[in-house]
Amino acid sequence: MDRNKKLTVVVAVLIIITFIGMYVHYLQASKEINGKFSQQKSVQNMQKIQNTNVARKNVLPPPDVLDFNKLNNNQNERQQVTTTRNIIRRIRPCVVTVVSYPNEILAPNGNSYVKTLDPYQNGAKYISSGIIVDSSGIVLTTKDAVPTNKIEIKLFRRKPNVFSAKILKIDNDLDLALLQIDGLSNTFSCPLGDSSTAQVGDIVYALGSPFGFEETVTSGIISSNRKKVSIDGNVFKSLIQIDAIINKGNNGGALVNIDGEVIGVNAAIYSDNATNSTFSGIGFAIPINNTKRFIQGKGFTNGI
Repeated sequence: MDRNKKLTVVVAVLIIITFIGMYVHYLQASKEINGKFSQQKSVQNMQKIQNTNVARKNVLPPPDVLDFNKLNNNQNERQQVTTTRNIIRRIRPCVVTVVSYPNEILAPNGNSYVKTLDPYQNGAKYISSGIIVDSSGIVLTTKDAVPTNKIEIKLFRRKPNVFSAKILKIDNDLDLALLQIDGLSNTFSCPLGDSSTAQVGDIVYALGSPFGFEETVTSGIISSNRKKVSIDGNVFKSLIQIDAIINKGNNGGALVNIDGEVIGVNAAIYSDNATNSTFSGIGFAIPINNTKRFIQGKGFTNGI
């Protein structure tokens, strides 16, 4: 009996030891599995982060670089807009509307493809443009703007803004006229530049009264410097070719460079229809240097 009890105890102890060993083995195996799973998950997370970073790099530059570029672009745009506004503010007050009242309806200028700009007819009025070239009220315009001695000058944003004017002289070869505003002195005059420095590709602005829309501004570039152009039988030794839009009523208006200086007098256009005088992308201005001799001799103070 004692022997059987001892044997039973030994068997029980062995069974307990076996279960303990199995449990310890289970715990170790669980730790290894959990460790491998955690390591695998960490690697997957790192790969996801790396893939996300690569995607971001492919889509957008770093935020600080992006913001810096935007800031530079905005500053350049603001500077360009500000410069343009300053130029227009500087020049608009000295570009005028010239209104004449001929006794009869005038025939359009010529029938060639390159033609001088006609005044815009509005009833009995013929509307053109002009440039104040001296503070004493001297206005430079085209000859076609003043077919009669009954002339009015309309100033920009001034009260009173309508004055009568008289013709001082006319140059048929240059197609220019010089006027004197009656009863006006010490007014703002346009700064005259040096048209010999004008280069192809330069930005320019055309100011005038196309179709009677006073003080209109258009912009473009100098397309070419033409040494010789024949217009309605009259040969011009040099003209500035532009793509800034000009139409009837722009004749006599200012062509202005980016320094705010007048470098030409808008005078002619090309049309693919000899009977049509609507702008088609090619316009011409008389270089301001060609006009300086014409307007000399009156004691002007505009550096002429």
